[in-house]
Amino acid sequence: MQFVQAAAAQAGQAAVKTSGINSITTVSVPGAVEGLACLQKDGYPILTWHEPKRPNGPISSYLIKYDSSLSKLGIKRTVDGNTLSLPLSQLPKYKEFKFSVAVQGPKYTSPPSEIKCIAESSSGAPGPVAALYVAERHIASVHIVWRTPLEASSAITYEIRYGVSQGDVRIGIEHVMTTKDLSATISENISPSTEYFITVSGKNAH
Repeated sequence: MQFVQAAAAQAGQAAVKTSGINSITTVSVPGAVEGLACLQKDGYPILTWHEPKRPNGPISSYLIKYDSSLSKLGIKRTVDGNTLSLPLSQLPKYKEFKFSVAVQGPKYTSPPSEIKCIAESSSGAPGPVAALYVAERHIASVHIVWRTPLEASSAITYEIRYGVSQGDVRIGIEHVMTTKDLSATISENISPSTEYFITVSGKNAH
């Protein structure tokens, strides 16, 4: 848009020179996308969004930006103006990545909207815990320690299952407890001189 300051020449007077300035107004800049979300579908995330409340003209396309480490995976960087989602089936599992979506109008681009995405497995479960071992064994308690799964989201809860066993055979009741820590002390239903099986699995917190 151009604003021009001008004075017209009157009869018998010399013409006055005109001067102009260029100014971009918010009328021609699209608004940001609405409702940007990262949803899990069939074991992989999908970006979804809605059109801006004020597109201020036709939408040419949506611009997608993401971490340069993902550049070789073939994730689209633009989708047409009629598309309001982007499947991310190529995304490495259990790792957090940031995405942004901006509106491209005929001439100008909206401010980007940002969100973080994590790809889960098809079952929604993280990988197995690493290096599970018994750190201490007392008469009436067992203290176990483990490490975070090699592939896991940042928010994870651990489910511990244990019970009496003879070799590979589990006997009697299986007990369950949960924790968000990387260790646990099992003190209920523990007896001296008894063999126990203990398993730890991670679950993504929702």
